[in-house]
Amino acid sequence: MMHMMRWTRPDIHNSVRDCSMHMHQSTEEHYQATIKIMDYVVATPERELFLAPKGDWNGKDFDFEFKISGKSDSDYAKCKDTSKSITGCVTYLNGAPVMYRSSRQKTVSLSVTEAEMNAAVTLIQDILFACEIVKSLGLKVKLPMKAAIDNSGTVFLANGWSI
Repeated sequence: MMHMMRWTRPDIHNSVRDCSMHMHQSTEEHYQATIKIMDYVVATPERELFLAPKGDWNGKDFDFEFKISGKSDSDYAKCKDTSKSITGCVTYLNGAPVMYRSSRQKTVSLSVTEAEMNAAVTLIQDILFACEIVKSLGLKVKLPMKAAIDNSGTVFLANGWSI
């Protein structure tokens, strides 16, 4: 399931991660959750990672500007054991997903805005990494690169506005 989650079915990422955390002491409940994930995968074969970049680059035009963008979100205090939040983000190159992740945050956030800010920082790191890869190939990146953040408090903090 980990291979399927990582390379073809990002929609099951959170569920597989949650189940895999209990592999060393799994119970019947964890087994049933795993079966439920597999039933979902079998019932939804149309869900997949869809790669359809926008724009036509012929591979020779070094003046072509690649557009890098991303989206982030968090699930505040999702982990019942540690009260840590979950970060999810995806980075796009010309509209096609090139990086995505879903992981438990390393610190305990005291508010939804803090959890969203941690997710946004992770996204920005990924966007900058993608930018450096494109530039290292001698290609151009269209500026500004945009990050979609759905929490207004986080957007205000990122832009230096007071709340």
